[in-house]
Amino acid sequence: MIAYLFVIFTGAFLLFQVQLILARYLLAWFGGAANVWNTSMLFFQCILLAGYGYAHLLTQKNNSPKKQISIHIAVLSISLLLLVVQQIFWSVPILPPLSLREGIGGGPTLRMLGTLSMSGGLPFFILALLQVLFFAEVWCYQH
Repeated sequence: MIAYLFVIFTGAFLLFQVQLILARYLLAWFGGAANVWNTSMLFFQCILLAGYGYAHLLTQKNNSPKKQISIHIAVLSISLLLLVVQQIFWSVPILPPLSLREGIGGGPTLRMLGTLSMSGGLPFFILALLQVLFFAEVWCYQH
């Protein structure tokens, strides 16, 4: 039971830390207006919903455990590869460089969404999966 609580707490803590770090970083870039906070919260809620949907599709009964594992390992590998590439080109893998501040075209909302997608979108998506897949695995093991 303690292990379950640890996994749940750690997943939620990391999920919201990524969200707050990136949102606060964008607040400094785009002037601290309310639309910056609202746009980043909308982005993170949409990614969270996409993660829940992915976990639901992954744990359907027609997917064998081997297929589930191979699909999830592929997604984790893509995320890890992206973080390694970002580490090579950026100073910190999850925080975007200052060159992206003006480099993405469009209005400020599109620039914010593009920056969030390139910097923290996939790691946040992976963290959103953690609890749902963990609960599904525990439920299958107990039933």
